[in-house]
Amino acid sequence: MLQQSVFKPFISVIITAFNRDTFLKDAIESALKQTLDKKVYEVIVVKNFDWEFDDVYSSRGVKIIKDQSPNLGEMMVHAVDKSLGEIIAFLNDDDMFMSEKLRIVYKIFKQNPDLIFYHHSAEVIDSKGRRVVKKGFHVRKLNSLIITKSSQGLLNVIKIFTNSRYGDSQIAVRRELIEKTRSI
Repeated sequence: MLQQSVFKPFISVIITAFNRDTFLKDAIESALKQTLDKKVYEVIVVKNFDWEFDDVYSSRGVKIIKDQSPNLGEMMVHAVDKSLGEIIAFLNDDDMFMSEKLRIVYKIFKQNPDLIFYHHSAEVIDSKGRRVVKKGFHVRKLNSLIITKSSQGLLNVIKIFTNSRYGDSQIAVRRELIEKTRSI
């Protein structure tokens, strides 16, 4: 008898939606249309509402989780628990990934086995996809922030991750970092 192989993605993309679906389709599509091979990542949507497109995206391989937790943080934790990837990349429902984002994340984590936290810059776009700069919105002028196990103490990294002002959609972390935060 042939044994069926189990899908084990390297990256889990967690898309969060709390009480809104206005741009959720755009966020999901941006995750599905990556230049990285689909066998390397999974897409998970965690939201607190029913949505008419649940079956459509489920049929395209997206894990849909309905979660009635009282806050977004708890929803994210539940989605991480259901994820399979070694690397967790977050995406907010009103954000989109550039098509090469996951390819870059994959490459940088594969080349740096001690890397536990990666942050990159972002472009702000309007609802029509045009690049804009919002008054009072600051986009960091750096290509990336890379933190490894040896570059700073793990507690400092956890503090940066859990108390950061970074947008969730600009962060990718090794599962190990999330697990360490739970034990503190």
